[in-house]
Amino acid sequence: VLEAIRGVHRLDHPCVLLPARAFLRMGSLREHEALRAEGQLLFYDSPRQLADKHVVFFSHQWLSFGTPDPLGVQYRVMAASLRRVIADTGWEEANVQVWVDLASIPQSKPLLKQLAVQTIACYCAAAHAFVICAPTTIHADTGEVCNVQSYQRRMWCRCEQLCHVLRKGTGTMWCATTEDDCRRLGELDSEWLMSVLRVFEGDVTDEGDYLSIVLPILGLYAELYALELKRRAQAVPWQSSPAAAAEAALCQVGSEERRAQTLQLVLNEIRGAKRGEIFPPKLRMSAQRLAQLPLRKRLLSRLPTRVFGGCFDPRRDLFGELIHLVERAIDLDPQILDEAVAQAESGHDVQRVQKKIERSLSRRSTASSGSRWTPTVMRRLP
Repeated sequence: VLEAIRGVHRLDHPCVLLPARAFLRMGSLREHEALRAEGQLLFYDSPRQLADKHVVFFSHQWLSFGTPDPLGVQYRVMAASLRRVIADTGWEEANVQVWVDLASIPQSKPLLKQLAVQTIACYCAAAHAFVICAPTTIHADTGEVCNVQSYQRRMWCRCEQLCHVLRKGTGTMWCATTEDDCRRLGELDSEWLMSVLRVFEGDVTDEGDYLSIVLPILGLYAELYALELKRRAQAVPWQSSPAAAAEAALCQVGSEERRAQTLQLVLNEIRGAKRGEIFPPKLRMSAQRLAQLPLRKRLLSRLPTRVFGGCFDPRRDLFGELIHLVERAIDLDPQILDEAVAQAESGHDVQRVQKKIERSLSRRSTASSGSRWTPTVMRRLP
């Protein structure tokens, strides 16, 4: 639980950005290593260092197995949409920086690449503008049509959207499908929002990627849950964090009322009957992976897990009881978590607050060991 809370504000790999002017001069998407050698990239070790920047995060699908944009279609749409975002927000181009996977993630060092991939959720949560780049085109290797619908089926695309929505709402999101069509999303329709929330039903090449996004999503949900508890305690209309509202006003994007409505819809869906679809306790192995298992395990996987007590379970642990544990930790002392969220968003000493949380939870755990737990501040949300 504590690792999830800390992880939202910690970068396991630096946030690597490209100045907007340099991005617009590139002519095509270029790899991290080439841009680094030319001194084009900027490295940030903490989300707090991004507070006075305007970060535009590009979310897109790859159009071939080896390179994301073999024909340059997506780069041209990205460049046009970047100009549109700058025009819509009134930002100074010199203070705008871009995150895009090929340039911002190391490509030649597997370990560094893995660290950066594991931190993507933090990058898009910290971004000031989120742009979906989904032009209609053909995948170079499979021949399949790639468009907004195929983009929305990808697990990573859903994850990136969800992490941004949980932190910023939808007022800071754009969708670009052509060089001339880049529109602000505003309120997501219910069908789109439902698919975004169901990250773990999205398509993914490597099933191990599911595990890498559990903690970031858990940490962002913890923030949202704490804000909801505070709202209920004060009996005031729902609103996102003061820092998020101030940022929106500064960036001239979105509406605080619309953001609050979106986050309330998210909370309502999470508290609904289909909560297990959003935070699945276990992840069932795909049919393709099952087919690769030895015959004995394939046979055992068809039996109920309780049979013989040692049956092979094809499911992998995912969230398990983590959602309950997060809510329980916040219920024990919501003031502590409120302070942690406020301190982290305002750029103060996060480590000091983290230690305070850990001490508080440790005391509560020791006091309640061996006895039935009951919330001491307010009841957990239904």
